[in-house]
Amino acid sequence: MQAVFGRTCIESEKAPVPTPSAFGAMANFLVPKLPLGLSGNLPNEKSSTSMDQPKMIKKERHAVRPPVEHRWSLPGFGEAYNPPQIFQHELLQKNSINMFCKVPVNKVQTYRDLRTVLMNRIFLSALHFRINTRYKSSNPPFTAIELDHSDSGREGCTVTTLTVTAEPKNWRSAIKVAVHEVRRLKEFGVTKGELTRYMDALLKDSEHLAAMIDNVSSVDNLDFVMENYALGHTVMDQRQGHGCLVSVAETVTLEEVNSAPAEVLEFISDFGKPTAPLPAAIVACVPKRVHIDGVGETDFKISPDEITAAIGAGLEEPIEPEPELEVPKELISSSELHELKLQQKPAFISLNQDPSTSKVYDEETGITERRLSNGIPVNYKGVLEQLLGGL
Repeated sequence: MQAVFGRTCIESEKAPVPTPSAFGAMANFLVPKLPLGLSGNLPNEKSSTSMDQPKMIKKERHAVRPPVEHRWSLPGFGEAYNPPQIFQHELLQKNSINMFCKVPVNKVQTYRDLRTVLMNRIFLSALHFRINTRYKSSNPPFTAIELDHSDSGREGCTVTTLTVTAEPKNWRSAIKVAVHEVRRLKEFGVTKGELTRYMDALLKDSEHLAAMIDNVSSVDNLDFVMENYALGHTVMDQRQGHGCLVSVAETVTLEEVNSAPAEVLEFISDFGKPTAPLPAAIVACVPKRVHIDGVGETDFKISPDEITAAIGAGLEEPIEPEPELEVPKELISSSELHELKLQQKPAFISLNQDPSTSKVYDEETGITERRLSNGIPVNYKGVLEQLLGGL
């Protein structure tokens, strides 16, 4: 260890004596002072060590900080496959199986890079919607299935995480559903209707974020700049980012979107193949004991081989492409809506005996109360967080 990272030094250092700061009184906020004893400033106690006396502190540190060694999930890269790691605890009640993939960061500095980010967001949105619509209404074997693909400034890489949460008795079926849907998306891609819907949704979210540029706190803006600068991305404000996103959205094609999942999802869809990239890690967080009807409390048993077998079983199930669904942009045409307006003549009516009172505003809550001519009450409140949108 010492030969690789340098000698380990044990030094005796004196606590720094407080000196006048160039920041003046603001130094107390920028660099807070930490007392040597927790009881030093209590009203009825005396500190056992005087703040004016220097104190010898033993500090051990490395002369050279060891570099971070990533286990990249790239084809032909890395060592032998590591079996899943299992963590059990008494307070856990559900199973959580996590598959991690780590690849170098693709810096977003050109329009081409931004198009890649947009295409990745489209097929990730499609996967989440498919899982929620196909299984949520039919007593699914899972509690949640989430696939995240994002850059991590702290890790210094791009991390893709598949998280499957389920009841202990259903964990095998939950894994099968997750890897089956991931493989189906990777092989067949998204449909034309999905591309249109999720492209519109992402642009709406970007427009909403650009409209809220003046409501973002300085701390959030600073974190955003620091994170993107550390990752090597081109830093833009919300309005600039939205303008660039609109520009590249017009150039994205269905074929390009369907080719994007191959690289991102390969560590799941091709799991077990010799040419497939290896997951950086597979971690299972499971309960230590479970309750079984008719048996009572019993130890929960799970092994790495069982997890690997469940993943393989899900990948072997037959897959079919997503059917093309035409979702109308409007439920009623503009001409029909205009005719209904002429027939019904909708209007706001008075809320009480006074016919001139068609609106009541509550100063304490900021809520405005109104009533339509068909008797339906309408309450609304304007908030800065919902510019160009409502809830």
